[in-house]
Amino acid sequence: MPAPFKEIAAFDVTELQGLDDIHMPRGIIAEGAALMAELNGAGHSFFLLNGASSGIQAFFLSLNNPEGKVLIPRNAHRSFLSGSVLSGASPVFIPVHPDEETGVAWEVRKKDLEKACRDNNDLEAVFIVSPGYFGHVQKISELLQNVREHFAGPFLVDEAHGGHFLFHDLYPPTALEQGACGAVQGLHKTWPVFNQGACLHLNNKYVSFDQVAAAISLLTTTSPSYPLLASMDYARAYLCQYGSRLLEQGRLLSAEFKEKINALPGFKIATPSQQNPKGHIDSDPLKLLIRLDRLNLNGYQLSRILRETHGINIECGGPGLVLAMMSMFHDKRDWEKLYLALSQISSQYPGKRKIEKTPAPDIPIQALTPRKAYKAKKHVLPLENSVGKIAGEMVTVYPPGIPCLWPGEVIDKSIEEYLNWAKKNGAYVQKFSGPDLDKISIINGAW
Repeated sequence: MPAPFKEIAAFDVTELQGLDDIHMPRGIIAEGAALMAELNGAGHSFFLLNGASSGIQAFFLSLNNPEGKVLIPRNAHRSFLSGSVLSGASPVFIPVHPDEETGVAWEVRKKDLEKACRDNNDLEAVFIVSPGYFGHVQKISELLQNVREHFAGPFLVDEAHGGHFLFHDLYPPTALEQGACGAVQGLHKTWPVFNQGACLHLNNKYVSFDQVAAAISLLTTTSPSYPLLASMDYARAYLCQYGSRLLEQGRLLSAEFKEKINALPGFKIATPSQQNPKGHIDSDPLKLLIRLDRLNLNGYQLSRILRETHGINIECGGPGLVLAMMSMFHDKRDWEKLYLALSQISSQYPGKRKIEKTPAPDIPIQALTPRKAYKAKKHVLPLENSVGKIAGEMVTVYPPGIPCLWPGEVIDKSIEEYLNWAKKNGAYVQKFSGPDLDKISIINGAW
């Protein structure tokens, strides 16, 4: 066995005496969760071993009426679909307005959220995604204030990409700090934590603690990974000591190199302050959404050149943009490497191509709940023959990484045109029936 595996295996123990029981923690796991809750200002924190996805699913399963209506922003992660399927919930989608320059999902607006709450007086919960995949951050306290005029139930936040915010005062405030009832954080995304490590936090007034705990236990393995648990506990202690200094370094490097990248011909940094002068949102300094303008390249090509020529893997590329995700552990040499690569590419590929904005299809009509659609019989049709049919699968185009179709939604002309555009531009598409964009799964029969 290679040495690294031997080292990890030494910690890969099972639930022996003294190592506690994750389904009924009373020892070291309970102590670690209590320290995590204290750090986050939570009433209760739970270690999650299957990523933030299992936390989203647990929230769905813990609702008083799991088959009730749940407000969901359209930029919700696919775990919201699995939560809806498992619980039977009926999603009510809130539009997420795109950034004007790039077309990526940017913000839920207060008036849309308020209207959705007002129009649906039988809601079970309201979800918000913040920060989003591209680093945008919603002002949770303002959205919550609007929600509370119409709905007194759970206000929950998918904060998968924001676990690091609490270690630095100049980063955006966390969801719990702004009054959210509960939040889920994918710690492996921004902390030095093994993949799948995540946490679910509840504020000290959350009344459904028992239901959430039961749902987490239902979804959690009876053979928990102690290396994964230990990595979360260690990362908490490490970041309490060093997190502020590391995030300050990242913040200063971000400001320096965003300015330098902005000065390169063909590249511009898209930020909320540029796109939304009213200041409804903020952004994570460690995410760089870079627009391409007047280069003889698109974002997919740029991503490949960065990877194959410069040894730089970025988060994603699109027709007119790339997203670079830095960490608090990247030092100046790492930022300089990205900048020098972009500088070289800028001089090698001058052009006249204007930025190509990602189109946004309409939110489709929901004919069936996700659970009913999941259970229904399906078959595959050519995309050109699917308009008017009910989708049997989730379809997600990257970027913007937002499902354009959920199972149970009616495929309309705007969806067909959007998927044809994605195919033409070489976008990465994720769907259950495979990557072939000429075909799509639809539900049998008339509904």
